[in-house]
Amino acid sequence: MLSCLTHESNLLCWRNGASMTIWVVLRNAPGLCPSGRGPRGWAGVLACALAILLPAAGPSYTKTADSTLLATRSYVARWLAALPDIVCQQTTERFTLNLRQMWRRDEISQAELTVEQGVERYRLLSVNGRPPSQAQSAAAHLQGSSGEFLSAVRRLFDPISQAEFQRRGSREEHGRKLCRYDFRILQANSQWYVGADPGYRPAYSGSIWVDLVDGGPARLDMKSRAFPSSIPIRMATMQTTFELAPINGEFRLLPSRSEVVVFANWGYAERRVIRYSNYRRFAAASRVLPAKPE
Repeated sequence: MLSCLTHESNLLCWRNGASMTIWVVLRNAPGLCPSGRGPRGWAGVLACALAILLPAAGPSYTKTADSTLLATRSYVARWLAALPDIVCQQTTERFTLNLRQMWRRDEISQAELTVEQGVERYRLLSVNGRPPSQAQSAAAHLQGSSGEFLSAVRRLFDPISQAEFQRRGSREEHGRKLCRYDFRILQANSQWYVGADPGYRPAYSGSIWVDLVDGGPARLDMKSRAFPSSIPIRMATMQTTFELAPINGEFRLLPSRSEVVVFANWGYAERRVIRYSNYRRFAAASRVLPAKPE
């Protein structure tokens, strides 16, 4: 039950049973002053308190898919099965958070990304315009987060993940009608690896935007704070955007950009912005030449 405990000229205290107390500061909001009359007096303050205490009701999470989500699952299965072996250029900008809480770019690297029979392989080509050292090449495979390319979408709809979904709304973007689903995956079913090899598989949640016409994914957001104290990571996020890309004259839906942010327990944070370009079919003679640094 919500009850008023005390109030002053600019401060009001509300309590929800014995579980939560809310102090509402009224100094800069005269329209909410309890002494005011009409709907912007006590009613306004009570509305603010209720908005904080009682979150808006919405559909619950479920493992039962609606027609749009079923179309997306079918699309992803057909999309990945029909995807040819491809090679592309991956440009990665790595940033760290400085003492002024601003992102500072530390390096830019070029890599060759090959997807052969659904397996992703990376080969570092250059770091800041120079050939990588052995240590840099090794480190490229041992840090960060897995799934920036296609793995994350595949794992989201993998029955092993047992993802639960909640439909949240729709919008139009670049001429496409998109529907948003929030999801969550328990740690026991997680296939998202975060941190240095072999990495930790946290429980995570996020959102996926899908095309209402054909079910194709448009954007995938993932976030986790579920790290044990033995893991030096406080939070990790990942976002991947999908667009149509030409491959030998044929357009296919593929990742265009990813962003991975990892926050460590001691205040260190790293952000990687990844862009994919120059898609083409993979063959034994296919090569990607490093682009000139910006």
